Amino acid sequence: MNKEFIVPTSLNDVSFEKYIYFHKQIKKQPQLSGLMLAVKVVQLMCDISDADINNMPLSDIKNGAAHISSILNVSNIQYNENEIEVLKVGEKMLYKPKDAFRLFADPKKLGHETLGTFVDCMNIHKYMAQLDKGNDISAIPYLIAILFREKGEFLPISENERDYYIHKKAKLIEKELTAYQAVLVSFFLAIQSKASKLVTLIYLESLK
Repeated sequence: MNKEFIVPTSLNDVSFEKYIYFHKQIKKQPQLSGLMLAVKVVQLMCDISDADINNMPLSDIKNGAAHISSILNVSNIQYNENEIEVLKVGEKMLYKPKDAFRLFADPKKLGHETLGTFVDCMNIHKYMAQLDKGNDISAIPYLIAILFREKGEFLPISENERDYYIHKKAKLIEKELTAYQAVLVSFFLAIQSKASKLVTLIYLESLK
C-alpha cells in the first residue's frame, strides 16, 4: 500500500519549530552529501520514517529534495517589512518596535535611555552574540520575544523572571510562526544590527 506524504510548497507551510529542528539536524551531519543528504532533507521536512523512505522511488526522493531545497533558498524571498509589522502568536498580537535601531546600540554607551531600554539592549546583545558566534538560528525566537511586544508589554526586571518569561514566549513563537515569517524577521534583524552574517546564516549552504 502506497503512502502519501505532505511536501511543503513554500516556507509558509513549514513551522518555525520544524525549520529550527531541520537546521540543527543538517548542521550536526556535515558529512552528508548527494543521495544521503537528499534522503535526510525529505525525511525531516516531510516527517517520513526510515521504513517508509526505504520504499520510496529514488526519483521521488531526489525530486522532493530538489523542491524543498528551492523553497529553503531565501535568496528567492523579497523582503517586505510591512509583512512583519504585526505577528499573530496564538491569541496575542505582537508589534514590531518603531525605533528598533536604538535597541541594538551598545548597552555600555547608553546614557539617557530608560531602564527598560537598557534591559532590552542587554538581552538583544546576548542573543545576537549567540547567533553570530554559534550560527544558531534557535536564538531568533528569543530575539522576537524581546523585540516584538503586545501593547503595554514589558520585560520583568528580575533576571531570573526575565529569562523565564523570554524563554516561555520564545517557545510559543516557535510553535506559532511560520518559517517564512522567521526569515523575514531575520532580514529585519540583520538590517537593524547591520549584521550581514545573519542574512546568510538562514541560507543553508549544504543545500546549494
